[in-house]
Order: sequence, then C-alpha cells, then structure tokens
Amino acid sequence: MGSKTPRDAYYKRSLDRMAERGGVNAAKLESLWGSFHLEETANPPLVLRESETCLDSLRDSAKSRNELLECLSAHGAAGLTPELGHALFIERGLRLQAQPSKESIQTSALLGFVEDIVREKLRADGQDAVWMDVEKGYINGREKTDFEFKDGDVVIGLGNSSLSSLISQVTNVPSRYSHAFVVRIRDGKMATIESLVETGVKSFPLQHLIDDPYNQLTVLRWKDDATRAAVTRKASDWAQSVADRKAEYDMEMDFSEDEKIYCSELVAKAYAYASGIPVNKIVTHRSGIDDDKVFKFTKLIGVAKREYVAPGDLFNTDQFEIVAEYRKPDDLMRAWELYLMGDLFVERLQEGHQVLPDPVLLTVPVVAWVAQLLPSIFHEDARLIPKSIGPYAMSVMATTELHIYNNAIGKLKKTIKGNRSLLNLSPWEIRAELDRALDTHTVAVLSFPKVSEKNRRRPGPRHGRR
Repeated sequence: MGSKTPRDAYYKRSLDRMAERGGVNAAKLESLWGSFHLEETANPPLVLRESETCLDSLRDSAKSRNELLECLSAHGAAGLTPELGHALFIERGLRLQAQPSKESIQTSALLGFVEDIVREKLRADGQDAVWMDVEKGYINGREKTDFEFKDGDVVIGLGNSSLSSLISQVTNVPSRYSHAFVVRIRDGKMATIESLVETGVKSFPLQHLIDDPYNQLTVLRWKDDATRAAVTRKASDWAQSVADRKAEYDMEMDFSEDEKIYCSELVAKAYAYASGIPVNKIVTHRSGIDDDKVFKFTKLIGVAKREYVAPGDLFNTDQFEIVAEYRKPDDLMRAWELYLMGDLFVERLQEGHQVLPDPVLLTVPVVAWVAQLLPSIFHEDARLIPKSIGPYAMSVMATTELHIYNNAIGKLKKTIKGNRSLLNLSPWEIRAELDRALDTHTVAVLSFPKVSEKNRRRPGPRHGRR
C-alpha cells in the first residue's frame, strides 16, 4: 500500500487524527514516514549529526515536536539506529513518570510512534530489538525470560484481545497498557501475582508469563535503593496473601474496598501496604471515563466507576522507575491494530453507536453460567465464563471481539496481504483501513446513526499517551 493508498476521506481523517494525538503538523508527520523509504537522505550522511541528537532540544510544544520531525526526516532510514531507539525510550520514560498534561501526552505519543519504527527497522535488519534496558539499550534475546526480573517488579502490559484494547483506550487519557501484575521470586523460582477477569487473584508460574501473548511489557522497579529489598519483598508477599484468599476480580473497578480487587489496584495497594506510603502517593493520577456514551457501554460489561487506577496510571509516581520494556518480536503491527481499533471503537461510542449482542452469543453464556453453578459437574477453577462477568456482559464482550474487532482486523489483513510491517504500512493507513471496515462490515452488530462526513464528531480531549 504505502504511497499507492488513495488520499480519500478515511486516509485524511486518520492522518489528521494521528497528527492530533502526536501534536504535530499532519504533512510533516507524513513526510517523516515517507523519508524512511528513500534510498538516500536529502543531505550526505557525513554532514548529518547522529540522529539521537535530534532529541537534544526537544520540548513539550508543537513547535519543538515539528522541529523533531524535520530533523529525523533529514536522516531518513539511515537514522533509525539503536542509539536513537535508546534515546527515544529515555525521553518517553521521562514524560510517562511526570504528571500528564496535554503537551507531554502528545510528545510521548509521538516518541512512541518513532520508537516503534526504529524497532521495526532493526528487526528487519536482523538485530534484536525485543528488550530495551534503560541503562544498556537493546539487549540480546527475543524471549520474555531474557531480562532478569527482580522480586517485587511491577510489570505493565498490553494484552491481545478487544478487552485489552478497550482498557487501554477507553479512559482519558488513553495508554498503551491493559494489565498490571507483581513479580514474586522465592527460592530461585519466579511467579507472577495477577488479578485476571477469568480467575480472580492468583499466583502463576513463570510459564504463564512465557505463554501469554503480550504485545508489550514495561517493567517498573521500586526506586529507593535503601528500602528496595524490604519493600519489594513485603509487597510481593501481600499480593500473594490476596491470591491465597482467592479474591475475586473487581469488574466494577471500585478502588474503595478490598474484598474484590482488579489488576492495577492489586499493585498499588501492595506497595502502599509494604511502604507505609498512602496509596494516593503511590499513584498520583487516576484515569477517568469522561464521555457519558462511553460510560454507558462500559456499564454493560460491569464497570461501575468512572474513575479508577488504570494500568498506565502506575507510571505517575515518584516511587517507581522504568527499567526495561519488551515488545512482541515478530509482529509490532498487532499492538497498533489494538491501539487504533480501541481509538476507533471509542470514537464510534462517542458518536452514539451501540453494540447489538449476537443472539447466539447471548444464549451460550446463560447456559454456561447455569451449568457451572453445579459443583458436581465442574471443579471450582474450571469456569466456562468468568465469575466476575455476568452472561449479558459476556455476550456483549464476545460480540465486540468476534464481530467487530476480529471482523475489521480480518479485513485489514486481507487488504495488506500479509505484509505486516510498520515500515510498509503507516499507523494512519492501518487506521483508515480499520475505519472503512467498521463502516462497511459490522452493520449487524453495531448500530450506525447517520453521521455525515461534515458533522462527524471529532473526539474531545482524548490525546494519545505512552
């Protein structure tokens, strides 16, 4: 596709949306991506500074971000170096751990986009760009176990489903994350303590982390060297105690009580207990669902609170530091499909679209829910549907996954014919194709109020983050 993609309404709207999220000029953003496909840069490479120096004067302003695009465009593909990737990661991390503002959120989104292009270029050149260490840069290895986790590490990740996509994008501000958990290491054996919709709070062996198809993992570590050993041990032990009592997953996202507990709540409260620091100092920002129509949808799947601690909010603290990040080695585009589908789905909800559950998917969860009430048939952990989600909510989620997300992404895959690389298809082209697929292939399960191109609602104060 690339330059052959028609500049139709879908393309223009998607490019404008991506430029808005990055806080830059759309033409300059498009020019940057185009520069990565030129055989030679506009100037001889010898007269160019190293590409990472383009970040030296970066500020959180539109002017500075556009200057960054111009500088990187001059380097072209030759500038997509490991050194640039490391510098981008450090710069993005500085903004993740600051209190979010519109400008810092936009800068972070732009840095994340360029960073992914660097990873894609390095991968295409046969280099390992799976794990980024904040001190060492890219490290050798393609597996999740190639990084040395420590007891008490907090890991924030992006899963691989429509629910993961919604969690990451439904709040103001959006993020790149849908899940959080605590690492626990005892007697040389590593486990993860997680609160999952399917199981509630549970301790999982290392193989669970290896097998889970995470698209991204970011590792946070308690910052204070003097208290780290004691605090992290106490935090991981507290998380284990919640798993031992088999606490259920809190689909309502109610941070005020501990009987049920969701993933990022488990992390925040574990460290508040372990350190004696108030939980509002552990997490100093809470995400919110601002739009009434979006909140109406999330209530269908059981979310009762507009404001809660989202996984991405765990960055906003002085207590943790970012130490490493993992990206799925062979398919960076999958993460962008999820980001962009989430953005588009939320946009549809804001415009007044409603999910219409598939009648078949409405029936199956009810039968399964009734069946699993019979203890003589099913073991306690052998649940056909999660205990924390009712049959109707499950049918809404299944319809969203199977008929909306999978349908649109399936159409995208047919369009690009297996050429799954961010070097070949820009995020705005991905978004345009998904947007078109949503408009033409999901009528049966997604209601469509008539919205003219002229009056199509632009999302409110939602800006890309992380």
